[in-house]
Amino acid sequence: MYEVPIFIALGLIIGIASGLLGIGGGIILIPSLFYIFSLIHVDPSIQMQMAIGTSLASVVISTLSSSIANYKRSTIIFSIVFFIGIGSACGSIFGAYLVSSLPQILLRYLFCFFTCFLGIRCLLSKQKTHVKRSLPKKPLLILMGFVISSIATVLGIAGGILNVPILSYFSIPIRKAIGTSSALAFIVACISSISLFLIDSHMSETSSLIYWPAFFWISITTPFAAPLGVRLAHYFHPDHLKKILGVILVTTGIILILA
Repeated sequence: MYEVPIFIALGLIIGIASGLLGIGGGIILIPSLFYIFSLIHVDPSIQMQMAIGTSLASVVISTLSSSIANYKRSTIIFSIVFFIGIGSACGSIFGAYLVSSLPQILLRYLFCFFTCFLGIRCLLSKQKTHVKRSLPKKPLLILMGFVISSIATVLGIAGGILNVPILSYFSIPIRKAIGTSSALAFIVACISSISLFLIDSHMSETSSLIYWPAFFWISITTPFAAPLGVRLAHYFHPDHLKKILGVILVTTGIILILA
């Protein structure tokens, strides 16, 4: 039972992060859950897969709550969500199959590499001369959604840390990029967690890739914190949001390497 307060605290942190940065919260959940699972003696061969599965399932509620809050503030661009979302749905299913088949050590180091790489880019990026860039054509948006969601599902992060900078690159204002990203993250989290559950039910009758107590407590606490994160986002300068995201990414990557 000692883990319940930890899961509640994680849920509150994930909710704020989801609303503030447009991320699903997996970058915080993955190293936290991996460490907790090692303490409660989860089979080492599936600790990373279980962390990914539990993370994706847990952030379904946080990304939904964040999406609703962003919808109320008119910061979701639904035309982008529609086309990238089509690719995201397919990529989430493909990524779920990769999670179930790749060795946990590979998944662990992939997570560490991507989070540290993206975090360093956020921290070192400098203000550039504004260049107006148009979004790709619709077929490329669908392909982009597939690639991003496949990578995101393997990392267990729902795609927010990838979608926000990509949308910003195409001249989408940062707050609308965050709002749109939260809706895309909901699609990825929902479909990938369902896919993992279905794959898991066929693969094993004795173990699960979702740790249900963590899913329960994190899911019921995140909706209370996500709207707070959305409100906070409107008080931060976009450059400050990028630096905050960078620090979180590098920190979580290092924690998982050392775990």
